[in-house]
Amino acid sequence: MGRVSRAQADANRAAVVEAASRMARERGMAQVSVPEVMGAVGLTHGGFYRQFESKDDLFAAACAAAFDEQDTLLDGFLAGGVDKAEAHANYVTEYLSEQNRDDPGHGCATTAFGADVARSAPDSPVRACYREGVTSSLERLARLGDRPADEEAREREVLVELAAMVGALSIARATRGDPLSERMLAAVREHLIGDQPSA
Repeated sequence: MGRVSRAQADANRAAVVEAASRMARERGMAQVSVPEVMGAVGLTHGGFYRQFESKDDLFAAACAAAFDEQDTLLDGFLAGGVDKAEAHANYVTEYLSEQNRDDPGHGCATTAFGADVARSAPDSPVRACYREGVTSSLERLARLGDRPADEEAREREVLVELAAMVGALSIARATRGDPLSERMLAAVREHLIGDQPSA
């Protein structure tokens, strides 16, 4: 079999990263193997090392892709021409929805990768990617809603808000099937934006 073109190699790499990102968000990085990811996109395990240096390298790319997706989503809430307060309410409503709870494979990278990253080595490429991704998400979240003019107060507000949303979503996923799950999402949603219907 001949060598694939650069365009095809790039397409293969993108497909592998997307599959790894989805599978790791669904089940955790430790529960996803390289052969499983390669098989999911119809490629052999032998081609993996032509694209990635290691499994850690793959999951760093998968983490970055998930945060890119998250940044695009956050940017989209302001792109529709709505005011910042409405954009903020729309984002929080969607984030703290049962639909988002039930679709971790396409959900928040901050929530999905947090436990895996916390167990990774301090110099892990995944840890560096996660830190950069969270920082980017915080910067975008700060543009939604009516934020304090004071920089320190604004940062505190956004840090608490992200922590509340990530915590609520994590607990809601862990208690799915029990009424506590829905109550958790609703309580934090109401705390952040008032009594709004879930998406």
